[in-house]
Amino acid sequence: MEPVSLSFAVVAAFKDAYLTAKFIRNTAHSIKHFRGEQSSLVTRLNVQILRLKNFSRIFCGVNGNDVDMSLLETVPNQYLQTVRDIFAELQQVLASYTTLAASIDPEYQKYSPTSPHFRLDLSKVILQIDDAPLAEELEADGDDMNGNHNGNTSEAKRKSWFFFGRSSGSSKTKNRLSKGLPSVKSLPPSVQWLFTKDELEDTLGKFKEWNNELQHLIAPLLAGFGYYENKKLQERLQPDGEENIFEGHLELHKLSEEKEGGPKGKGSCQDYLIPWKEAELKMSQPRVLVEYKQIGNPLNQDEKRAETSSMSRPESELYAPQLANLLRTAGKHSFHTLPFNAYAWDVEKFQYAFLFDYPSDAGVREPQSLHDCILSGEPQFKLELKQRFHVAQTVVRAIGAFHSDGWVHKSVRSHAVKFFFGKDGKMCDFNNPYLTDFEFSRPDGGKTRLVARAVDVEHDVYRHPERYGQKPSANFRRIHDIYSLGVVLLEIGLWQTAKQIHDEIILYNLGGNSPVGGLPAKMIKEAFLQDASTRLAHRMGSSYQEAVISCLNEDWDEYVDRREFASEFQNRVVQKVDIKAFVG
Repeated sequence: MEPVSLSFAVVAAFKDAYLTAKFIRNTAHSIKHFRGEQSSLVTRLNVQILRLKNFSRIFCGVNGNDVDMSLLETVPNQYLQTVRDIFAELQQVLASYTTLAASIDPEYQKYSPTSPHFRLDLSKVILQIDDAPLAEELEADGDDMNGNHNGNTSEAKRKSWFFFGRSSGSSKTKNRLSKGLPSVKSLPPSVQWLFTKDELEDTLGKFKEWNNELQHLIAPLLAGFGYYENKKLQERLQPDGEENIFEGHLELHKLSEEKEGGPKGKGSCQDYLIPWKEAELKMSQPRVLVEYKQIGNPLNQDEKRAETSSMSRPESELYAPQLANLLRTAGKHSFHTLPFNAYAWDVEKFQYAFLFDYPSDAGVREPQSLHDCILSGEPQFKLELKQRFHVAQTVVRAIGAFHSDGWVHKSVRSHAVKFFFGKDGKMCDFNNPYLTDFEFSRPDGGKTRLVARAVDVEHDVYRHPERYGQKPSANFRRIHDIYSLGVVLLEIGLWQTAKQIHDEIILYNLGGNSPVGGLPAKMIKEAFLQDASTRLAHRMGSSYQEAVISCLNEDWDEYVDRREFASEFQNRVVQKVDIKAFVG
């Protein structure tokens, strides 16, 4: 497909799904026989329609309504195709309603690019998201949401998308919603089933799922569409409603470009820096998780006195304030990280402590890591196949988003994936894995200190060969995170830890004799690739196997500094660890 035609295909698929969703909502307003459920259902439909419309901001101009075809034509085809594919899936979910809308809905017939009545000259006409928005009808008539005359029509326009359906409203409002549409009772009996409560609920659930898929794409798309490179473009990403789905990613990327220490002033990480005594009190309380960032060797008494008076040197040198800002922002926007509580400097042990709150629905029992689950012999901690795919994809998406937003994790391993228990302390929630262990995280363009370190097999088995052992040979890059991610995916697929594979090499290949200084990195990597090639496919499918091998094979260099990197990661890893790829 040529760039212009692919760009138009993206917009056409979006508008087709968007207009169909509006048709469903408007027609549902005519349903009389389940009043309470109707109000709730229409409200939830509005939320999903609003989410879909908010997503369209990524290819719109400043006013949020005119499609910027010139921008779309500069976007690499891989990104356009990814978005087009998801819109196509959403079209499939709504297909039966689309057929009906094409026959009876004047708005769909006139404005959907897939309608036979639609006419467009790309050289003369600007494509719009809303050609005849409902809010404009209200504004022209001067009525508010309840049908009362209101001079503040701009406020009515701003809120119309979000609040329709929250209350029954006036008959005048309802008439506008279904203007030009017949009631459900007047529809042919052969299609009335589309508007039964069960069918609408099922459609709404699938609509929400595909909106979630679009939301997972925001970070790589912001990178691929050039929003991180062009700050002027970011002014376009204002929401229709209260939720800004782009805000968290834009904040993280901005932080990655800040000088060490990050922004100062109210709301910055300085507000979260607390005295050590206060931190100790917080750490003694339940439902608080603590991570430590060691700066160097503990001080002797003379050094302590000299260092206690100033915390500026260790702070600025090792990104602690910047890291605190990362954790605060990620936790605030639910990027599969925990809510950030505070951080503190421990002069006695020469380390920072970062404190996190448990998820709001978690009990007091300490979380279980993915590593703990794999080693546990208890049946309740052995994840089912569907759960393994879900955890794998959640972790992959989280790492991919952090990379797109300009950060590297630097400690990707199964220990860093945590599951929390419910209030009763019995059931572990495998549907909501959290990424932790950010103590080494930094901006992708930050500095790495190539200093000697002690042998630590539990960490080393996850490290890329260039970062392995006591003396790393290269600065840390995204491809090193991807290698570690491949090791974790291998663990999930085989339900065996990397350390267990490491120990098997010593036992079966070396007769139980571990070489001085540990196993060579090359030998460990070859063992991982061998296991991925011979043991994974029949457990997790060939697509999952390909994703793991792609991560471990480190053939990412040509994409690292290119705009297509996020798209390559999406195609070669994210999509292939999806259970849909396994079931075909």
